[in-house]
Amino acid sequence: MKKLCVLALWLIAIVFLVPATAHADTISQAFSHNLSSNEPAQSWEHKIDLPDNLNQQGFSFFRRAVTLTGKLVVEREELTSTYYYIKVRLPKAFFGSKGNVSIQLEAAKELPPCNPVPPPTELSIPTNSNPLNPDFSWKGNGKYSAITLYDVTANNTVWERIIPGVDKYSMTEGRLDIDHHFKWAVRQSDECARYSPETQAGFRLELRMMMCQPCFGRGWIMCTSCNGTGHILVQGPNGQQSYRICSWCNGSGRRICTYCNGSGRVQTPVLIVE
Repeated sequence: MKKLCVLALWLIAIVFLVPATAHADTISQAFSHNLSSNEPAQSWEHKIDLPDNLNQQGFSFFRRAVTLTGKLVVEREELTSTYYYIKVRLPKAFFGSKGNVSIQLEAAKELPPCNPVPPPTELSIPTNSNPLNPDFSWKGNGKYSAITLYDVTANNTVWERIIPGVDKYSMTEGRLDIDHHFKWAVRQSDECARYSPETQAGFRLELRMMMCQPCFGRGWIMCTSCNGTGHILVQGPNGQQSYRICSWCNGSGRRICTYCNGSGRVQTPVLIVE
């Protein structure tokens, strides 16, 4: 009798402890995209609606998982109770490119709690980053991060990405304009696609006269034909050796730096944090 009572208590506990997600339905879809050689970059939009039978039963979407393969990237997404929207992109590649996106959506009648993700912090751009294609980094706990880069001067969005599972990313497509001001923002979310408020940072690009790195500001580089000696060893027909003046540097052992045209300084894009 005691064992039966214990078993009954266990059954009651299981009934009350099983989460609402045990009655969830899963909808999975995959999309493949290809670009031919030298074909320009292209974006595609996909929308997955909640099936009518689940909608009539009172189900709602509450969770998503996105898996990417190949060179495909995500530009934008939105999860509501009745549909999921995603915009993906393939960048241009000399030999073409391809990629797949797999989407798994979960729907349930009683939605589980979804705690909001706090906004990311410590937005920064590394000092060794390419100013025209910056690297972005941040800190946060979200499993998905949404980056938006906005050109304040031109008043338009120039780049956006949804990145799963990382806290840094490089702008790998396009180039930023000199003498423009920019703002970039990061939001974070968990599996429920509830995004945090965005955290913003700003910078501008300008040209500055900087020391030419290839010639270290000297305006000249060592002649590679004579290794800086100004003379070249010549082998005669009878085996005798002699030296002649190097025709590439006229015997100076130096050649004008083609990067700065001999000035030792070049105009260089510089990123300035605002």
